[in-house]
Amino acid sequence: MITVMTLNLRLDVESDGENAWPHRVDAVADTISHSGAEIVGTQEGLPHMLAELDQRLPDYSRIGEPRRDGDESCAIWYRHELMNVVEWGQFWLSETPDIRESVSWGSSFPRICTWALFCWSKQPTRRIRVYNTHLDHVSREARQNGAELILDRVFDARLRAPDPVIVMGDFNEEPSGTAIARFRNKLVWASREERGTTFHDFTGRLEGRPIDYIFCTEELQPEELMIFRDKVFDKWPSDHYPVKVQLKMRT
Repeated sequence: MITVMTLNLRLDVESDGENAWPHRVDAVADTISHSGAEIVGTQEGLPHMLAELDQRLPDYSRIGEPRRDGDESCAIWYRHELMNVVEWGQFWLSETPDIRESVSWGSSFPRICTWALFCWSKQPTRRIRVYNTHLDHVSREARQNGAELILDRVFDARLRAPDPVIVMGDFNEEPSGTAIARFRNKLVWASREERGTTFHDFTGRLEGRPIDYIFCTEELQPEELMIFRDKVFDKWPSDHYPVKVQLKMRT
């Protein structure tokens, strides 16, 4: 069994007022530390935000680089007592994915995917590959092609080593979208069904459709999915709800 979570942190924006990052950082850290997740993917984390979480999450280490200097990361956090990083990397969601800061398909910003191959500390032959991404919020073409690129990388890696795979993040698209259809055609959607919105814009609303997802390959069976919709320390951790799932290895 492995527990993973995805959370868009929401940028540090002063205009958010009482919901700005300095008022939420402790709520985010508490959410992650009490999630029970071995692996957590975050989006929109600026360098200083991630550094502040480093100080508050002593049980976790992280990997991932900004999409461009001083900008957002798609960080992957992991419980370092339980998991070891075998290898990791990052690519840009563009026609030139290995060129830093590259942009294609009308994307509003450089978009990235951070990946890592993990093994369990006490079972080093047991491995899992994790991808964390944030698809574009404007260009449908960028989301579609970004999805195809990620899936190509996933299955190219599986040709070399058929390790179980998790793909998660903020996909900026509802389940009826074409990018999500591409993922659902090739991977298992961990929630199996819609359970209301995952973006609430600091309102706490429930109605709507998800845009944050966790997918996996067929070796993994989703056992329990939770969407955290409660305040922590009387603050919303983010304008997105954290999404967590327990995955069991199929026998």
